[in-house]
Amino acid sequence: MIAQRSSICAEGATLCETITLLPGHPEAQRAVIAFAGVQAMLGGIAFSEFAKTLSPADGTAGEVARPVAFVREIPSRWYNTFDPALLEPFLRAHDDRAVVTLGNSMGGFAAILFSLVLPQVRRSIAFCPQFSVHPDHCPWESRWREFVTAIDSWRFETCLSAPPDRGGVRPDHVLFCGSDVAADIRHAEAILANAGTPAATFLIHGCGHDVARHLKLRGLLVPLFDQLIDDLAPVDAIADHLRQQDVSFDLLQNAPSASTAAL
Repeated sequence: MIAQRSSICAEGATLCETITLLPGHPEAQRAVIAFAGVQAMLGGIAFSEFAKTLSPADGTAGEVARPVAFVREIPSRWYNTFDPALLEPFLRAHDDRAVVTLGNSMGGFAAILFSLVLPQVRRSIAFCPQFSVHPDHCPWESRWREFVTAIDSWRFETCLSAPPDRGGVRPDHVLFCGSDVAADIRHAEAILANAGTPAATFLIHGCGHDVARHLKLRGLLVPLFDQLIDDLAPVDAIADHLRQQDVSFDLLQNAPSASTAAL
């Protein structure tokens, strides 16, 4: 069992957003907001298993290394029903820490989106995210149609819909996609083309829409998170690390304007 687990729901809301809080260690340098996908999963990894992924290898059972807020949208509407104000208590509790958002698929969409809204966020980490599932932006996207047709109101048509003028240091975006899914690559290319801050995509060879699970099964996800989250390592360092682990990939990067603040 993980200690001090709690749920928060928007009072009176027809659609309920659930946030599960994990306390972490008081000396943790970063706090994490993790957004779940359509089946309340993170990259094909169940909640309890993912919590262990965010723990150090020698961590104490029942405690995660980093404070984490796990966010689920119920039912799944590509976070068009989610109110980011629900995360304000978590952010206030960790106002002395840089924050990293992460997620897979629909959760990756949210990780990028809300990194542009929430203060303190220095980086988004997105596995197989969508640029958009709105038919006006990506009419070729036919997956998840049963969820998309149920969206009555589009607050966020793309993952870059949020205003980026929140002040302070603007986040960078690090994406991971499988090279075997053409649709995921199209989404990643659209994100890189439209992002106003530095963004990079690692196209992992031999993977589909399950990159996070693939890396976890190889024992690579925990050390990768250490670099991405704790070190806020630059893209070149992440690439070197993956090469040292014999991970085959292609790297795509955007070229934001010189006025864009980088990490």
